Amino acid sequence: MLLFHLKIPGFSGGFVGVDIFFVISGYLITKNIYSDLDAGKFRFKDFYLRLIYRLLPALLVTIAVTLVASYFILTPEHFSRLGSTSVASVFSVSNFLFWSEADYFDDAKILKPLLHTWSLWVEEQFYLLWPLLLFLLYSKGKKVACFSILLLAMVSLMAAQGLLSQYTTLVFYWMPLRISEFAVGAVLVLCCYVPSATWRTSLAAVAGLGLMLVPIAMYSEQTAFPGVMALIPCVGKALLIRYGRASIVFPLLANALFRQLGKISYSLYLVHWPVIVLVSYWKLGGIGAKSLVIVVPFIFLLAWALHHQVEQRYRRTKASTKPLKKGLGVAFFAALISLLATSISVGNGWPWRYNARAHVVINATDGLSASSDSRSRLVSLHQSSFQDQENVARHYIIGDSFAEGTMLALKAAAPRLNLK
Repeated sequence: MLLFHLKIPGFSGGFVGVDIFFVISGYLITKNIYSDLDAGKFRFKDFYLRLIYRLLPALLVTIAVTLVASYFILTPEHFSRLGSTSVASVFSVSNFLFWSEADYFDDAKILKPLLHTWSLWVEEQFYLLWPLLLFLLYSKGKKVACFSILLLAMVSLMAAQGLLSQYTTLVFYWMPLRISEFAVGAVLVLCCYVPSATWRTSLAAVAGLGLMLVPIAMYSEQTAFPGVMALIPCVGKALLIRYGRASIVFPLLANALFRQLGKISYSLYLVHWPVIVLVSYWKLGGIGAKSLVIVVPFIFLLAWALHHQVEQRYRRTKASTKPLKKGLGVAFFAALISLLATSISVGNGWPWRYNARAHVVINATDGLSASSDSRSRLVSLHQSSFQDQENVARHYIIGDSFAEGTMLALKAAAPRLNLK
């Protein structure tokens, strides 16, 4: 996902990383719940407390830091939108908010620092329902459970594929239409045996790796996705989970670098997109090759700090260790962020952050999206005309790539203008 969002060549289909992660989530949650059910120690309260400790603290810190950084960077219009998004993210419904706004692949995504939280809350909504389903199916035996989940997955996939052409955004953001991806991981626990190392397991693992890498390299924003096309990398990940340990690819996947990346993957997921958005916003454009040298290490540094200072501290907390105190602490922090974000949203992005001169630029660019339909706007910070060139202090050209042509034309027509 990081390489896709940074627009690194060869990773145009990197968005399938979300689908691969859904497979992992379906596998792990099913495996852990069935293990606890077999041991007679499964408790819904313990499960959801562990879920809160694992996901919320790091997310809340990410939202808080994003709000603070955005205070100094975003215009009132976009800061107000971030306030609304932050509240939706705290209450696990950001995927519905983004679904109601626009397509994930539209140009305006670069104006949404918390857009990536949609996938976290699809996963969270899955976690709310899946334990109850597994609990009800457990007494029926694994064969019945496996058949039921496969049937549910088939219905979900058929519905997603059927709606995809007309309701692409709906299919992308709604959890019920993504269940087939989680189910791919779940059936590994219920329906598949653990293989011994043979040439067949290595072949299956290599095939799985290929089914993941080819979509990452070949898919693009024009791919009809998710639906059936999402199933290809999901099946690839399933093959790798089932056969990877007993195959020739295991030493590659188990090297120290990949293990460390796996450990900080959640924190890396949380911090990478806000950094990319805010840096791009500050630079009034994309992140160039020179900026990557600074931005990428900065993202990894933030991920490392979030993982060790926040995520790990709460993950080590057992559900039986002062759960009320820990839970109240998380709830209080969530309420505090929600109040702050609501104030930003209701307060129209706190326009008092800017002086009168800055508001001239801000008002001229209100409603301007990342794709401005070839429009550009000339903003004069002083009430001067082009003819009165000697008294002009500075002008700004604000717009998309077509604005560059406007600027060059104006510079040629009025060389004394101080254009930026």
